[in-house]
Parts: sequence; C-alpha cells; structure tokens
Amino acid sequence: MSLQKRRSNPIHYDGIDLRWSVSVRSLSSPGEGLLVVQSDHGQRLVVRLALNDLWIHGPGPRHSVKPSLVRRVMDDACGLGWTPDSPGPEFHVTLNDEDCLTCT
Repeated sequence: MSLQKRRSNPIHYDGIDLRWSVSVRSLSSPGEGLLVVQSDHGQRLVVRLALNDLWIHGPGPRHSVKPSLVRRVMDDACGLGWTPDSPGPEFHVTLNDEDCLTCT
C-alpha cells in the first residue's frame, strides 16, 4: 500500500524519490507517533517516534517533524540495514528520546 500524495511529503534520497508521512492516530500511546517512508518499489521504513521533543500536526498540541529529521532517520536506518531501493518486508525501527535509532 502506497502513501497518498495529498497526505504525504516528497523527499529525494540517494537518487530515489520517496514519500514520507507522520501519524499519531494509529498508536494508542499519546507520547508516540509513526513515521512511514516508502518508494514505489523499495522497502518501506516504519519508525516509531517518541514525541517528547518532536512536533507533529494533529489534534491537540502541534508537533513538527522536519525533512532534516526524516533524512537523518533514513541515513541511520540505512546503516541498520534498510534498503530503500530494493523490495523487502517492512523495516521497523524506533527513534527514542535520546535520538538513537534501534531496530524493533
């Protein structure tokens, strides 16, 4: 399932056109969000976010996840084995309060 263009943002990474989106609705914990990055043909990256210092657009307090954070998360995820240009199962990671990315 691909991300809807009107509800996601484009980002160009390492020669690949990707889209990213953030959601807080799909999680039960109010202090967490979900960042999804995907291309049309590559492996989908799913990032669980701790929202203590992040800002996401949604009901309640406003939070903002900027493209610079998305790019840094993508760099770190590639180091952990995410392959944005090759098909594969969803790659799940967590970005904790200390800005450390770990596989989940």
